[in-house]
Amino acid sequence: GMTPPETYAQMWTAITSGKRWEGELTNKRKNGSLYLEKILISPILDDSGNIVNYVAIKEDITERKMKEGLLLLYERQARMGEMLSVIAHQWRQPLSAISASINRLELESIIGTLEIGALFETFKKIKYQIQHLSQTIDDFRSFLKPDKTKSRFDIGNIIQKGLRIMADHYEGKGIRIEQKSTQDIQVESYADELVQVFLCVLENSKDAFESRKTDSPVISIDIYRENSYAAIEIADNAGGIAPDAIDNIFLPYFTTKKELKGTGLGLYMAKMIVEEHCDGKIIASNKTHGASFIIKIPNSDD
Repeated sequence: GMTPPETYAQMWTAITSGKRWEGELTNKRKNGSLYLEKILISPILDDSGNIVNYVAIKEDITERKMKEGLLLLYERQARMGEMLSVIAHQWRQPLSAISASINRLELESIIGTLEIGALFETFKKIKYQIQHLSQTIDDFRSFLKPDKTKSRFDIGNIIQKGLRIMADHYEGKGIRIEQKSTQDIQVESYADELVQVFLCVLENSKDAFESRKTDSPVISIDIYRENSYAAIEIADNAGGIAPDAIDNIFLPYFTTKKELKGTGLGLYMAKMIVEEHCDGKIIASNKTHGASFIIKIPNSDD
């Protein structure tokens, strides 16, 4: 009951048709305890090509999965702390605007200069600010809940979700976000885990801008199809990744931020989420003016 029925269906479909199957299952020991195993099953054929048996190579990955889960939780909590700080900062301006609008309406009502047209226009502005605050909370709440199952969604909408959380913060620091494409590309994956990946890459760019005091900082985001993948490229003009660091940036606890900040887990967890959870790829490289991260997720377009 711990492994989805479709996993077993895929396994049997593969091996009974003479193909090998590789995946992860929850299994049970003789003492009744459960464990996670990585398993490779291959059919054994006789001289006539008939399947006579199966051979399996298994690895107990319980401890590794537990460590990965703890690391994911640790990195998620660190990202949550950053987001809470950003949200608190973002809320100040809308709350101040709402307070100022109410004070103005109260004053105009007292002195008798309140006009019905101005009243409804102010209500409209207040309603917009409240909707913005509510959307921020919804985005943050969904980020708190790790995905249990894959869902089908437009990858562009997920990028917008991340930007709604952070864009005002970046704008306050003079960082411009350029979105080159808004293609509707459907994927079937883990939405909120991908938001965490995007936020990690965006935050790395922001930190690079700040440490290098980049003039006119720009982050560009492009979405496009590449064969069977939805590709998302996030690039900046912060000068790029040091040549002696670029081969190590996805290693756990490796950081170029030294004692200033950074857990050294962000990009490691991003790679694990993309490659192990989402069956995708993440590639880092240097371009003319800065770093580029390309995230590829299998698309589900018909």
